[in-house]
Amino acid sequence: MNKKQKVILFIGIIIFVIMGIYPPWVLNRSSGIEAGYWAFINDPPRTAKFIDLYRLGVQWFMVAVVIGSLLVILKDKKKD
Repeated sequence: MNKKQKVILFIGIIIFVIMGIYPPWVLNRSSGIEAGYWAFINDPPRTAKFIDLYRLGVQWFMVAVVIGSLLVILKDKKKD
């Protein structure tokens, strides 16, 4: 793993952790539940019902795909 790949991997881990600290929430409204906004995990919105794991999973998956793609693209070329 070269230096560029290590930097990309580090940035990806930081983004992954930040997304976990500020997850999306599902809100409980009078009209039912609806997708809410992102808030700090220890300070959820007042009407929050639970963390929206589907949206969080999609976010994490997209970060993993982008970071994985960048790691492959930035791989050192083989010298023949």
